Amino acid sequence: MFSVFIALLPLLFNGLAAFGRQSAVTLSTMLGRGELLLISGAIAAAAIGEIIASGEDHKVRKLFAGGGCVLVLALTSLWFADISTAYKAGTLIDEGVVAIGSLIIFLATIITSGSCVALSEE
Repeated sequence: MFSVFIALLPLLFNGLAAFGRQSAVTLSTMLGRGELLLISGAIAAAAIGEIIASGEDHKVRKLFAGGGCVLVLALTSLWFADISTAYKAGTLIDEGVVAIGSLIIFLATIITSGSCVALSEE
């Protein structure tokens, strides 16, 4: 749990930075640059490690849960790379779409990684 808190620090920084600049602290300012995608990827990667090290029981369920985490990890990595490249190139990014999409993927990450951790403890 502590590592998840530490992983969320960039989002806290975004909020503090916006507040310090007297900007509105919105979902877009907090999540619009894809930081939550990195956090989701890190959580998914940790869950993959948990399930790989958990043994042979419940192979099929572990395969599906682990596969979900691999998909989340791939999606978050590729999307964040695209967002970062677009920002570097000066391309306009819809931060609202990134924020909402990041939240949806984060929820999927919680479900898939939670499944991995639960199965690894059986």
